[in-house]
Amino acid sequence: MMFFSIVRTFSFKRIINFAYSIINYFFLKVKVLPNPNNQPITITLELSSICDLACPECPTGMGKVKRDSQFMSFEMAKTIIDAHSKSTMVAILYFQGEPFLNPHWFDIISYAHTKRLYTLISTNAQSISLHDCEKIIESGLDQLIISADGAEQAVYEQYRVGGNFSKITDTLINLKTLKESKRSKTPKVIYQTLLSKHTEFNTKNIKQSALKWGANKVVFKTMQIYDQSKENLAKWQPKTKAYRRVNKINKNDSRIICWRALTNAVYTTDGALVPCCFDKLAEHTFGTIAKNAWGSERRKTFLKKLSNGKIYPVICKNCNY
Repeated sequence: MMFFSIVRTFSFKRIINFAYSIINYFFLKVKVLPNPNNQPITITLELSSICDLACPECPTGMGKVKRDSQFMSFEMAKTIIDAHSKSTMVAILYFQGEPFLNPHWFDIISYAHTKRLYTLISTNAQSISLHDCEKIIESGLDQLIISADGAEQAVYEQYRVGGNFSKITDTLINLKTLKESKRSKTPKVIYQTLLSKHTEFNTKNIKQSALKWGANKVVFKTMQIYDQSKENLAKWQPKTKAYRRVNKINKNDSRIICWRALTNAVYTTDGALVPCCFDKLAEHTFGTIAKNAWGSERRKTFLKKLSNGKIYPVICKNCNY
């Protein structure tokens, strides 16, 4: 079913832009292209900049994310989607914050779906009711990522501060039941768990439980730990070294040719375009959709400096791409 969801996004202009983006990427690699001029393949819309949890290593949970707008309006989302829909194939409808707190989430997902975009969203599932589960299926959402670290309340609440694990299982079971009754294959439900000292030795049970409750797939993700003090690392860092995320070290001749920055247009709730999803505090903004931020000289200069090795932003050091 996922194959058909992706094929549905194809159009002549989108395929041409995808191929052109690959060519741009290659030419940047070999230092032939001075400035990329492809259009985005993916757009990321930050539906919410606030959250109902207080996860200790999340910028939003730590209160570091400061936006002028808590939520992206439907009008702004529509403007961004319309501006990029000829080239874009995927709409990622989350960045920082909990997207389902946005009162217009259904309208935004539905509109992106009508534009034949592959839509995906990530949630902590704390605000999702049975009625919301029905609306999620109705919206045409292709993929739903449920972030839940563990398979029981005692483990889950270590990181998801303020969360109720029963809401996770309720959402999974409700979606499974409703999808079966409506004979719907979508959304594909991904159960995502951060690998920490609390979850690293329980991955088998987490996977078995999540699949039983209704997840289609289980994904384990390395944890980004901002506070690198010994005390804090002792709280979170996995003992298994393969499960740790290590900051990248800049080399003297380091050139960054980033596929994400080249092909993904990431917009905050304020409508500001940032380089990628790792610029969580929006420290490198290129302007807004109204001012054609994607084609701006500010963005082109940033990418050029990256590809020439003249800058090595902090956001690139903990990138897992």
